[in-house]
Amino acid sequence: NLSPISPITSYSWNVNNLDTAAFIDVPDSSTWYIVKVMNSDGCIIKDSVFVNVYDCIDVFCDAKNLKIPTAFSPNNDGINDAYFIEDKDGIVTNFKLEIFNRLGQKVFASADISKEWDGTFREEKISPQVFDFYLELECIGQKKLFNKGNITLIR
Repeated sequence: NLSPISPITSYSWNVNNLDTAAFIDVPDSSTWYIVKVMNSDGCIIKDSVFVNVYDCIDVFCDAKNLKIPTAFSPNNDGINDAYFIEDKDGIVTNFKLEIFNRLGQKVFASADISKEWDGTFREEKISPQVFDFYLELECIGQKKLFNKGNITLIR
């Protein structure tokens, strides 16, 4: 919301060649805003600002902006002891992660991005091996991401 400060007696906006007394705008494309201001002495001044609009969701809802590890070492040394996906920008609205062993058994699944896998299956520690994962995300703006790959468990 753009509004003038005192002692301004009048002002008008020109947005996309349309004059208006006041406005609240949430542009969906890049736009020039021009304001004409008059004070009580009759002085007039004009100024403008260009608001550049970017589709940030396309930029952020991808594997480059999420931390998707390819290995972890659940050996209780305090370093990489759990496997989890990190949403650094806080834009994930729906989440589904499934991890399978080489026999095709689902060893971990979660619909909660804050849930971590400790490298166990049926409460038993799993030996070092490579797993397949499938990740489905939905981000703000209903942008979707599907990712699959391998995770190496190191002990």
